[in-house]
Amino acid sequence: MNFLGIWENQHGSILNISHIDPLNGLIEGQYKTAVGKPDASQAYELKGYVRENLIGFTVSYGEIDCICCWVGRLELDNKIHTLWQYVSSKTIRKNPDNNLAEEYPSDLWQAFHVQADIFTRKA
Repeated sequence: MNFLGIWENQHGSILNISHIDPLNGLIEGQYKTAVGKPDASQAYELKGYVRENLIGFTVSYGEIDCICCWVGRLELDNKIHTLWQYVSSKTIRKNPDNNLAEEYPSDLWQAFHVQADIFTRKA
């Protein structure tokens, strides 16, 4: 299975796997998110592993103190079906005094998010 290349998920986020070590399956590349607070124009470093049709990778959005990890499989439809977990030390909510979005320390229940993505090959 070939994971090299550019993939896009249903939200428009871009997964670019630029290197796979043939000896141990270590992958490297970049991730651009189209959702949330991280700058959509900024590419974030990703690292992970592939084995056969399986993939796992992690992205750290350093300036906003959060990490996201995806695990998934490259299926017969040539799409990567993933589940992801996101953890953050901060949460964004409206300040009741001025109605502006502000960062606050996350309570434990607010710190974790779980969701699914499907990546389609673009190049």
